[in-house]
Amino acid sequence: MEFVATLTGIMTVKEAIDAGYGYYVKIKAKEENRELREDDMIVVLNIVNTTSFQVFFLDKGLEHIKEELKNINVRLNYDSEKAIKRYLEGLKR
Repeated sequence: MEFVATLTGIMTVKEAIDAGYGYYVKIKAKEENRELREDDMIVVLNIVNTTSFQVFFLDKGLEHIKEELKNINVRLNYDSEKAIKRYLEGLKR
């Protein structure tokens, strides 16, 4: 069975912690052996029909996010993928 992830938000680490996602942010940072900076940009995704949230650092790019999701049998929904893509394209301008 494949699960689907939807975008909860694109925010800074500080905003995510303030919004109650600190636990997920800290787990991801520890997983990646990464020092947290308040201004790092992250994506928070919810796995549909679960209480599971996944956090990804945006500096790794959209393809990295999709690959990590694929590894846990999760697909990023179309609208969420487009929103992340638009955000990343806006950063390049």
